[in-house]
Amino acid sequence: MDSEIYHGAAVADVPVDTYPFPTYSRRSRGGKGRSDTLLLFQMSTGSPLSGYLLRRPEPIAINYHNITPSTVFYDWDSRVADELDRGRDELSALSRRTVHAIAVSRYNEEELVSAGFSSTSVAPILFDTDGFDNPADRETGEWLDRDRSRGGKNILFVGRVVPNKAHHDLIAAFAAFRRLYDPHARLYLVGGCPVPTYQSALRRLAYDLGVHRAIDFSGFVTDEQLAAYYQAADVFVCLSDHEGFCVPLLEAMFHGVPIVAYAAGAVPETLGDGGLLLPNKGPVAVAAAVHRVVEDEVLSKTLARAGEARLADFSLEASRRAFRSSLTKALESVESYNRAG
Repeated sequence: MDSEIYHGAAVADVPVDTYPFPTYSRRSRGGKGRSDTLLLFQMSTGSPLSGYLLRRPEPIAINYHNITPSTVFYDWDSRVADELDRGRDELSALSRRTVHAIAVSRYNEEELVSAGFSSTSVAPILFDTDGFDNPADRETGEWLDRDRSRGGKNILFVGRVVPNKAHHDLIAAFAAFRRLYDPHARLYLVGGCPVPTYQSALRRLAYDLGVHRAIDFSGFVTDEQLAAYYQAADVFVCLSDHEGFCVPLLEAMFHGVPIVAYAAGAVPETLGDGGLLLPNKGPVAVAAAVHRVVEDEVLSKTLARAGEARLADFSLEASRRAFRSSLTKALESVESYNRAG
């Protein structure tokens, strides 16, 4: 099948040719109104593309990556909250024009059904492990080794510093872990910060709990630097309140890092038997679970092997089959759409 990629905005290092979406009608063969064209929309928030697609005559399919509930953003960034609310409204409007919707998890598929989509399927994110087999950045690895030489365990979380990922709960649990078990432990928080007010509050929280010197807000890192963080980690801890899939869980599995995670959103579905799943995330309960994992070598290795086995379920070959099956359903629906008018 011929295909082209159009965007509302794109970063400079996108490795394929893409085009601004307003140029679609003059650049693409499909833009001339061909009956065999399907517009596949990658959706995760409010976007001008939604209104544009609703005005187009072509059938639409959606690949849904989840829209974070706006309620968790209102106290931190009303602009983002409004964008998420628009996304929910646009999702509902698109349900009436979409011939098929693909979700990256069953959790996301349930949201699509609730939003009114009548034809749905699940195809996990196309996760290419080759993209994570990067040599660790030497400089980053060296200073992480220097930290480790002072004793204490390394706790890692990877994800944007945003409220739904609940870094505040992780910092509280980390403070409990240092107080109860390991006063020399370190917490590495890797990920960009699109909500500065939230990160400022996190820094104040860490200071109030007396752990600010033991927490590293690493910000955005390169693939090579990320590999160094995973290689230095004793445990990966995720306490997110909302995840539509959570790719960092697969990254941790790939690097053999045992996982402790809170059972929320799509996390239980993605993690499966590949880590230790917690029914609650009170600071003391999380601290006790992390202590058990990092101090019990047998358990740590068992969880790492379980993660490796779970990762095989998301092999690129298997995910491609699932996506191809979903896309086939979407294309079959195009025929019905065209016959209907």
